[in-house]
Formats: sequence, structure tokens, C-alpha cells
Amino acid sequence: MREELILRARRQSIVGYLKALGIKGKNENGRFICCSPLRGETTASFSVSLEKNLWYDFGAGFGGDLITLIEKLNGYDFKKAVRYIEGLDISGADDDDEESAVSLSSHKEVKTEVPPDTGQSKKGRLTVEKYFKALGLPYYPRIEAFPLSYKKPNSTSPSRNYIGFPVPTPAERFGIECRGFDITSQGITPRHRRMNLGRKMPWILMRDPERFLVTESITDSLAGEVILGNTQISLVALNGTGNVKYLPNYIHNGSEVLLGMDNDGEQNEYIGQQTEAEAEKLLLSKRCHISHITNHVDAGVKDLFRLLQLETKHK
Repeated sequence: MREELILRARRQSIVGYLKALGIKGKNENGRFICCSPLRGETTASFSVSLEKNLWYDFGAGFGGDLITLIEKLNGYDFKKAVRYIEGLDISGADDDDEESAVSLSSHKEVKTEVPPDTGQSKKGRLTVEKYFKALGLPYYPRIEAFPLSYKKPNSTSPSRNYIGFPVPTPAERFGIECRGFDITSQGITPRHRRMNLGRKMPWILMRDPERFLVTESITDSLAGEVILGNTQISLVALNGTGNVKYLPNYIHNGSEVLLGMDNDGEQNEYIGQQTEAEAEKLLLSKRCHISHITNHVDAGVKDLFRLLQLETKHK
């Protein structure tokens, strides 16, 4: 699917589409607030950022762009949703209209354990910075990572602490990739537990639009930046080998791409190697220039994060 078609679909007004459906709401503090089109409700808990053209359903605990909304409303896959939007005519439907406003005096904020925005308190920012420091990885505020506490619904277990990463980016937030941590007497202690909320997507830190490092996890991408000594290369973490299919949506034709998937052995059915081969095939079809990072393979460790730990230990 052509990239310009996808971008055009994402630029279409969500508010315009909602009004075209006959959904009434009210502009409030830079947001359009209305009842969710995804659920039957009488108290408005659906919010659209007028600046970012992104929606969030407080009651359901997830959000996204217009493509995501069409997918969820109609049960379409990504391509079908984009084609559907291409055929819409909603120009002018999002113009201010007093008749579309409804009273929200009964509106109550719906609490959710996943905040709709990643704005952080000073304490939250410090927690994130300490988490990255404990991992020995560079921290960039533009990632907009944030701490959250989460407990599975109906679970009797206590809440657990996580650092949440908006994916694929804070501006296009389809989901949140979470990495666990505990607060101990030693401070912030990262834990090997993972969770994803919303749509499971790759994570992207876009910088140089012509050079990319592709790994399986966020920690691998940031470790790879350190190993390569390159703070300008764009980082892409798949967050699941099944997400390799998304790479052509984010990497431009003719780009230089370094692949550094996990060094999985026979016990893991060589999943990392298979993923790398699949990624190479997809990106070669876009005439990308492919290189493979083999430092971790030569060192006999699983991934770039473990390689960085090994190199740091020996310094």
C-alpha cells in the first residue's frame, strides 16, 4: 500500500467523520468530547485531540487515529480501513456548529490505569530517568515514556509498576509497550516482565530519515545506538516478531537499514534469524540497502542489550 495513501487517510478529520455519523459533541480545552461510537453509553468519555487528530476512549482504555477507529468500528483490517477512508467525503463536516454541541454538565472523568496523554509530573520524569540509568541506556524525553501502575481486571494480585512506551510514537499512539520495575531499597530496579496495552505495534524513534537500526526490543535499539556510537540513526523496535510486516510502512524506499535481531538458537527455533531474513526480504523489495549487525552473534549472546552489558562489564 502506498505510503501517501496511508498518510492521507491519517490526515482526515476524526471529528469530521464523527459528525458525518451524526455524533454530537462539544469542543472543550482543545478537544472534542462526545459519547463513544464504539460502545453504548450516556456519559461522554470519548475524546479527540483537535491539534493531533487522535482519539482516546477513556472507558475502553485505548485510542489511535482515524484508521484505527474505522478498524474497530467496522471490523476491517488495516488496508481495508485505509481504502474505506479514501472513499469518504467528510470535508467541512468538522466546522464549528452550535447545534452539534451537547451539555456535558453530567460528564464525569473516567479513571483509567493507562493515561490518555503522556504528560508527566516531575516525580514521574525522575522515575523514568532512574529506570534508564539503571539499565545503562540513553534516555530521551521525546520518547515520552511514563511510569504506570497496572493490575489485571478482576485479579486479586497487587498492582505492578511499569514504564510505558507509546507505540509507534507519542504522536501516533496505538498502544503502550510496558517494561516492569520495582522500587527497592536500592532504588529503581528493572524487572524482566513485559506487557502491552492496546494495539501491539513497533516502537519508533525517528531521526535520520535515511538510516535505520531495526531490532526486536526497545532496549536492544537503544543499546545498539550506544554500540554503534551513532545518536542520529533512527531506531525501530518490532516489539514482537509478528510485527515485521509493518516495517515497509515506516522505512522509506532506498534507505540504509541495519538489522540486529536476536541471536536465537535451536532451543528457540531460530526465531530471531527467521525474523531477520523476513525483514531483509521485505526491505529489499523497497530497494533498501541492508547490513547485518553480528557483534552479538560473534560474542555468543542473545541480543544487543546483553552485548552492551557484556562490554560494559569488561571495561
